[in-house]
Amino acid sequence: NDIWVSCVSYAISKQLEHHRGILQIRGKTLPVFPNINVIIPVHLTGGVLLPHQSMGNMIGAFAARLPGENYSDDDNRLQNVHKTLYWIKRTPTAFVSYLTARCTTALPLSWTKYLFSKASGNACATISNVRGSPKRLHLDDGNQTIESMAGFLPLPPKIPIGVVITSYAGTLSLTVTAQPWAVPDADQFLLWVLEEYERLLIKSGVQQQRSIQV
Repeated sequence: NDIWVSCVSYAISKQLEHHRGILQIRGKTLPVFPNINVIIPVHLTGGVLLPHQSMGNMIGAFAARLPGENYSDDDNRLQNVHKTLYWIKRTPTAFVSYLTARCTTALPLSWTKYLFSKASGNACATISNVRGSPKRLHLDDGNQTIESMAGFLPLPPKIPIGVVITSYAGTLSLTVTAQPWAVPDADQFLLWVLEEYERLLIKSGVQQQRSIQV
C-alpha cells in the first residue's frame, strides 16, 4: 500500500506541475506545494472477516501529509511516505473518525454535511486500497466467471481526486475518479503513477515480471 500511495503522490505532483505550466502561459501563478494532504480509508478489522460475518460499514479514515513537489529522483519519496503512514496507522485516528461519523447520524442533515465538509483535512485526494480474492470468483450458478474487478470511489466533499488500487486474481488495477478541473486527463494521471512505479522497480533492482497495460 505504501508503494502505491507514494506513486499517487508523485502523480499529483506532476499534475500540479502541468497546471502551473498552463497558468504561466496565461500570465498567472500557482505556488509550489512541497507537501500534500491525502485521506486514506481504513477497514477497522484489517479486512479480515470471520466466517458468516458481513463486512458492514466498518470503515474509518485518516489524513496524512505526504511529499509533494520538488522531490527529485535522488530523494526517497517512498521512505518518507512509509515513515508517515507507519506512525499514523498505529494511532486510534481511524477508530475516532468512525465513531465521530456514527455520532453525526443523530444530528440534523445540514449539520452533518457541514461537519463532513470540514473533515477533509485540506486533502487533495482520497487513496483507497482494496484487496480482492487471489482466485477468480464465480456467480451463484457457478458457470459464470468474474473475469475482472474495478474499484470506484465516490468523491467526498471538497476532495477533487479519488484513486482506488484493487487486486483480484493476480491482477492489480488502478482507477481514478476526479473533478475535470483537477485531473483533465485521467489516462495521463495514471501514466504518471506507473512512471513512478517503474522508477522504483529500476531503483530496487527488481525485474518486472508482467506487462503493464493502461
